[in-house]
Amino acid sequence: MTIACDRDRAADFFQMCDTGGGRSTAVQHTLSGLNGGHPLRLSIPALLLSFGFLASFFCSMQSPCFAADRTRVLDVPGGRILINFEGGKLDLSDEAVVSWVRDCAKAITSYYGKFPLRKTVVRIQTTSGSGVGFSTATADAEDNGLVEVPLGRHTTVDDLARDWILTHEMVHLNFPLVTDNRTWIAEGMATYVEPIARLQAGSVSSSEVWSEFARDIPQGLPERGDRGLDYTNTWERKYWGGALFFFIADLEIRSRTNNRRGLQDALAAIAAAGGHIGSRWTVEECFAVGDKATGVPVLQALYKEMRDKPVYVDLPKIFRSIGVERRDGQVAFRRDAPLAALRQAISSGSSTGFGANQTKSYARD
Repeated sequence: MTIACDRDRAADFFQMCDTGGGRSTAVQHTLSGLNGGHPLRLSIPALLLSFGFLASFFCSMQSPCFAADRTRVLDVPGGRILINFEGGKLDLSDEAVVSWVRDCAKAITSYYGKFPLRKTVVRIQTTSGSGVGFSTATADAEDNGLVEVPLGRHTTVDDLARDWILTHEMVHLNFPLVTDNRTWIAEGMATYVEPIARLQAGSVSSSEVWSEFARDIPQGLPERGDRGLDYTNTWERKYWGGALFFFIADLEIRSRTNNRRGLQDALAAIAAAGGHIGSRWTVEECFAVGDKATGVPVLQALYKEMRDKPVYVDLPKIFRSIGVERRDGQVAFRRDAPLAALRQAISSGSSTGFGANQTKSYARD
């Protein structure tokens, strides 16, 4: 994501709508098309950010109770999704859109085990042009999920197959609103989890996911003058810095548990404990639940390390150690790399074990 509607700004709107207040909206990579499909590495000008927020705001003025032209019901493990079609006909059939929503939900259930909320409304709002637009995720006063998705009238099946935005928004449903406006936690988590969830659901390949990580996670490294993640609110640090945190945590958990547990276990436990988008938890509460699930205090310790000071990580060394080599835009895997089993387990969601003598810590000052 290149532009985001921050949670504190979104809260103002949802309080006005009387949906419970303080609910989040979040998106990743909306302007990626301006950079050949790659997230832009830049600080978004205030004018552009304001424009993006206002566009979302006025679109949302229809409110969640806006009458749907038609509704389709999709039952998924753990819940039910109501797909509301609003604003006129699409070139696509309803069945194609339902299939797309089903595939995105499959990514969520593949990663978390089930859908986080018993009822979620996905509002498909027809707009001009093609493709998936600036989307948002939140919850109403009864803790039902709400995902609003502008969809261009001339969107094709291929456009939907390439989309990651709806899955990203659905990932947000699985994590609490974190107090004190630490948006990097939710955004970084969704940025890291979304491609892995889609990989586990069979929507993308391992090469696509690890090529993206090797290319883009370095954008989250601290630059001159940056502070810790809690105090550096640039786009790069919020999204890719947050993704870096969860990437390191995933590797560390798997290292310290002999690959028996991973970040996936921690996040699934948070969701299972009621930590969905309709709840409000502290950072410490989130990470305490996650650490209890894995049996190692990685999330809490790493947060203390990275929250208020810049932590520099040797990412080229880490990617080599897990067997990821990126050359000329292509990625190759080395199965003989010392920690290749970690990458394979993250990709598949499995736990395979790789030898306690190879455990190590990845983050350093």
